[in-house]
Amino acid sequence: MTIKEIAQLAGVSVSTVSKVMNGKDAGISAETRARVLEVAKQYHYKPYAAAMQRDARTLVIGVLVPSVARTRGVVSGICAAARDNGYSVLLEESGDTASGELRGIVSLMGHRVDGVLWMPLADGDPAHEQRLRDEGVPYVTFGPNAPGGRCVDYAALGYAATEELVGQGHATVACMFAPSAEGRLFRQGYRQCLFDSRLPQDEALEHEVGRDDQIPLGVFRQADALVTSDFSLAVRAWRGAVELGHAIPRDLSLVSLRDDAYEDLGAFPLSSIAVPTRAFGSHLAESLIADIEKREGVPPFETTLELDTLASVGASESRGKKRIVSFGSINIDNYLSFDVLPNSGTSASTSRSSTYPGGKCLNEAIGAARLGQSVSAIGRVGDDADADVIYETLSRAGVDASAVQRTADCKTGQAYIFVEKTGASMISIMSGANGAMRAEDALEHEGAFRDASICLLQTEVPIEAVSGAAAVAKSHGLTTILKPSACAGLPAELLSNIDILVPNLDELGRICPNGETVDEKVRALMAGGAGTVIVTRGEGGCSVFDKDAVTDIPALDVNSVDNTGAGDAFISALASYLLLGYDLVRSARIATYAAGLSTLRQGVTPSLVDRDTLEAYLMQHEPNLLQNQGL
Repeated sequence: MTIKEIAQLAGVSVSTVSKVMNGKDAGISAETRARVLEVAKQYHYKPYAAAMQRDARTLVIGVLVPSVARTRGVVSGICAAARDNGYSVLLEESGDTASGELRGIVSLMGHRVDGVLWMPLADGDPAHEQRLRDEGVPYVTFGPNAPGGRCVDYAALGYAATEELVGQGHATVACMFAPSAEGRLFRQGYRQCLFDSRLPQDEALEHEVGRDDQIPLGVFRQADALVTSDFSLAVRAWRGAVELGHAIPRDLSLVSLRDDAYEDLGAFPLSSIAVPTRAFGSHLAESLIADIEKREGVPPFETTLELDTLASVGASESRGKKRIVSFGSINIDNYLSFDVLPNSGTSASTSRSSTYPGGKCLNEAIGAARLGQSVSAIGRVGDDADADVIYETLSRAGVDASAVQRTADCKTGQAYIFVEKTGASMISIMSGANGAMRAEDALEHEGAFRDASICLLQTEVPIEAVSGAAAVAKSHGLTTILKPSACAGLPAELLSNIDILVPNLDELGRICPNGETVDEKVRALMAGGAGTVIVTRGEGGCSVFDKDAVTDIPALDVNSVDNTGAGDAFISALASYLLLGYDLVRSARIATYAAGLSTLRQGVTPSLVDRDTLEAYLMQHEPNLLQNQGL
C-alpha cells in the first residue's frame, strides 16, 4: 500500500497523509486526522520515513512492566484495546531492576514506538522518565509506584472484601496479603474498614505471606473470617484450613481478590471480588492512544467492587462455637503383646510388638476428629524424629496441631503398653517433653480456647499446667472434661474448674481416698467443686452421677482385643455428642458404644471409631439414641 493509495482512500492529498503520519499535523483538523489514521490502520500502512524521523507514526505502542507473569491481566487488556484501535504492542520486562528498566526504555525508543505504557519500579531512577520527556514520546505511568500515575484501587478492594465479612457479623477478621505494593494497599483498606466498623485492629491477625512462605496456621484458631489479597493465596489458605479439620464456610468465612483474567474457580468455590486488571489495561491503552492521536481523553478508571458469590461466606451468628480443645500428653505408644502379663518378680517373653502415636491429648483429639468435630491439640513433643510422626499423624487426622510445640533438648514422650490376650493392659510412661508443659502454654495459645466449646484435659502432664488450662477454658466459657490419669490427687483450684470428671475405679480411689463406697467418693468430689462425675467400670459399663441422680449404663458386650484406648474413645464420643446437642446421659450411652468398639483392635489411634461406623452400629442396636437431635 502506497501513500498515494492511502490518500485516495482517505479523500485527501498525499501531503496531508505525509503530515499526519509523520506527526506534522498541527494545522490539520481532528476529523481529517482521524480519517487518515483509520485508513492507515486498516491497511497497515507505515511511511518509509518512519525509519528516519522521530515523529513518524509506527502504529506501535510500547509496554514496559517489571514482570509479564505478575501483570498478565493488565497486559492482556492493553493488547486487546491496542488491537481494536489498529495498533501493535511491543512488550519489554524490566525484571525488577533499575538497569533492566533503562534497557527497556532504550529498546522501546529504538523501535520508535508511538507511545509508552510504563509500570515503574519503587526504587527506579527518575532519569528514566526524563528520557521519555526529552524524546517527546507520549507516555502513561501506572501501578502503585507511579507518582500521580494510574492504579487499580487495591485499598478500596481490601476495604470491600473486609466489609463483606463484617456485614455478615464477623468481628475477628484476619488478613493475608502478598509482599507487594498492591498487597500492602490491600491491608490498608482492610485496616480502614475495621476502623470504620469500630472493630479492634490486631496485628497478630495480619500476615504478609510470600509465594514460598508457610501459611500461618494459627490464624484459623484466632479468627472466624479471612480476607486475602490474591486468589492463589486464598487457595493455599483453604487447603491449610481443610488439613486442620476446618470446614469452609462452616468454621471459617473466606473472601479473596481474583484477577478478572481468570474465571474458572475449579474445585475452590471461593467468594471473591474480581480485580479488574483486563479492564484497567484496556483503559490504559485507550488513554495513551487518545493522547497519541490528540483526541479527547477517556474518563477516569473506576474500580468495580462486587462480590461474585457467597459460596465461602457464612453468617457469624449461624456458626456458633463448635470446636474442641484437647490439652495434655502426646507420646509414642510402644506395644508389647503377652499371653499373660508379667508380675513382680517374674519375666515374660514376646515377639509381638507395634508402635503408634498416642498420649491422651492426641488420642482424644483424633477420636473427636473422626467423629466429625473440629479439634485443636495443645501439647509438647521433643526435637526428635518421633515429633515428625506426631505432626504427620495429627495433620492426616484433620487436627489443628499449630499449638503443638517442639521442645529443645527433650525427647517426645514414650508410653510402654503391655497387653494381655484377654485385652487387659498395663502402661508405663516416660514423660519426655510432656514434663515441660506449663500453665503458660494455655495462655500462649489462648486463641484456641476463644472459639471452642469444650476442653478435654488429662493429668499425664504437670498438674499446674492442667490447672492453668482449666482456668483459661472456664474464662472463655468452655465445658471442661477431665480424665484424672496418672495422678494421686486433684488440687481444689483445678477441681472447681471441672464440669465433668471421668475417672475409672482405680483412678477414683487414688484421687479420693476418703469414703468407703463409690457413691461416697463421688459425692466428696462433687462437694469439692466437680460438676458431674462419670465413673467408668470397664466391662461393667459406667455410672453417671449428676446432682442427685445416678444413671448406670451397661458396657457393650464384645470380645475385647485391647482395652487400652477405651477411656479415650469414651471421652471423645462424650464430648462430640454433647457438642452435637445430646443430653449428658444420652451422650454417655453413645460413648459406651464408641468405647466398646475401640477394644476390637490393638492400638489406640487405629481403633478409634469414625462417626459413620458408630452411627451405623447404633442404628442396628439402639436406633432411638440418634433420634430427635436435629442432626
